[in-house]
Amino acid sequence: MKTLLIALSLVFSVQMWAQEPVASKTDTIQGKEVSADEILKQAEAQKAEQARLKEEEIKMKEAEKAQKELEKQQKEAERAQKEDEKRQKEAERAQKELEKQQKKAERAIKKAEQEKKKLESAQKDVQKLEDRIIDTKRDIDKLQAKLEKGKLKGKLSPNDITKEEEKILDKKEKVRDLQLDLEKAQRKLKKISN
Repeated sequence: MKTLLIALSLVFSVQMWAQEPVASKTDTIQGKEVSADEILKQAEAQKAEQARLKEEEIKMKEAEKAQKELEKQQKEAERAQKEDEKRQKEAERAQKELEKQQKKAERAIKKAEQEKKKLESAQKDVQKLEDRIIDTKRDIDKLQAKLEKGKLKGKLSPNDITKEEEKILDKKEKVRDLQLDLEKAQRKLKKISN
């Protein structure tokens, strides 16, 4: 029975195959008759369209690549510009610092010159006072010698002796005042020199 069924199905399939129409030069696509040449033209048109699309895609990729390269160059240019600005700011900062240091050095030089002048002035003051003390002591010695000489010769009256002694006392007091001034000037000199 199985063999009979197989044989019958084989016979029907051969008949159906035999009844299929032979492909002619025309075929139906979506209910329209189209010739084989038109199908080839359509296939070639599709291939051309696909090629065109691929070319456009390639061009778009190249354009994107060029755009990315341009953006990269712009970023590098911006980075370089920022670095230049940073270097310029650093240079300006260094210039300001240099000017500040120069002003500081000028002030220090000026201050040192002033200190030197003060020191020289204090040294001159000390020297003047020492000279005045020495001169005043010489004057005292001369006055005492004159007084002694006058006493020995008997030329001086008691009133003249008193006047001469007062002169000597005034000179001695002047020496004491000068010595006080000298000590003060020496303290000032010591303070300045330290």
